[in-house]
Amino acid sequence: VMPNRLKMEMKFPGDSLQQSDMPVTTKLWAQWLHGASASGLKADVAGKLEAVPTHFSRYSDYLFDDPTRKFDSQSEEQASDRLDAEGNMDVTLKLAPSTPPPGMLRANFTTRVFEDSGAFSTGHSEIPYHAYDHYVGLHLPKGDAVRGMLLTDTKHPIAIPTVNGK
Repeated sequence: VMPNRLKMEMKFPGDSLQQSDMPVTTKLWAQWLHGASASGLKADVAGKLEAVPTHFSRYSDYLFDDPTRKFDSQSEEQASDRLDAEGNMDVTLKLAPSTPPPGMLRANFTTRVFEDSGAFSTGHSEIPYHAYDHYVGLHLPKGDAVRGMLLTDTKHPIAIPTVNGK
């Protein structure tokens, strides 16, 4: 095992990615740990989507995930090229879920920058990914204090908010 000798960073256009905005161009930046530019080195970026619980701070008691859906994703290569003279590379992200996800996703990226010897440094970055433009939540009433069930012949209000990823 060899420690990283290169520092790298993905620069995303915002705080999250939207499926409706795909493809999105981001930047990969890399430099040697001693500060010199990593110009001309080969780099590649792979991306993978994973399901995460859908939470919105204003609606913390609401359920936004569909419990009937299961989500699995495979890592896919997003870019492979050489860094420019300043150690930058444009990366066009084309992430799309293969099946409808239960809610919000997280995009995980693994970046490798190869030295001329063939050794490489690895970096990881992640960002929230919204597969949907809007999310529908449910706030179910609490059951009775003793048994936790909803009593019959009683009205039980259910709140249903819709929110977007922002």
